[in-house]
Amino acid sequence: MILENHRKYLEKELNTIARSTCISLLKESKEVVLNATGGSMYPLIKEADKIKVSSVKKSSLKVGDIVVFDTGRKTQYWFFAHRIIEIINHGEIKTYRTRGDSQEPGSEQLIFFEQIAGKVISLKRKDVLTVSFEKYLWPYLNPFIGYVSFKFSGSLALVVFLVNFFIEWRWLPQKIVRIVIKGVRLSKRP
Repeated sequence: MILENHRKYLEKELNTIARSTCISLLKESKEVVLNATGGSMYPLIKEADKIKVSSVKKSSLKVGDIVVFDTGRKTQYWFFAHRIIEIINHGEIKTYRTRGDSQEPGSEQLIFFEQIAGKVISLKRKDVLTVSFEKYLWPYLNPFIGYVSFKFSGSLALVVFLVNFFIEWRWLPQKIVRIVIKGVRLSKRP
C-alpha cells in the first residue's frame, strides 16, 4: 500500500514537471509533440495521434486554427485542443470561442490568449500518416471548417467526416494506379 501511494505521488510529480517543461519550451518558440487523448476533436484528431504544437503570436490566430490551451482546471489532461470558431474583440482584449469538432453546440469555451499554449501544426497517425496543417489546402480548409462550425454547427460532423475520409484514404488513388499499372505489365507478358 505504501509503495502504491508512493508510485501515485511520483507519477503526479513527473506529470507536473513534464507539463511545465512543455509550457517552457513553447514559450521559448520551440515545438513539442503531445499524445492526443480524449475525443473532442474526433474524427480529425484521434486517440493516440501525435500532435505537433508550436508557439503562436496573438496576431496570427484566426478562425479555424486548432489551439492547445490550459483551462486551469485540475484534470488528468494537461491541455485541451479545440478549434477557434470565433474571435471576439473587446477593445484591447480578445477572447477566443473554441469547440472540439465532435462536440455539441453549447459546449464552447471562451478563452483568453494567455491560456493558449500553442497551435497544432501537424498530426501523425500510427507513425504512417502525417498531416501538416500549414501546407496544401489546410490554410484554406481550416478557416472554412471553423466558419461552418460556428454558423452551421449541425453540418460540422459531415464536413469533418469528409475531410477525415480524404486524409485517411488519400493514398487509395495512388494504390489503384499502381495495381492497374502492374496489371497492364502482367498482361503484356507473352
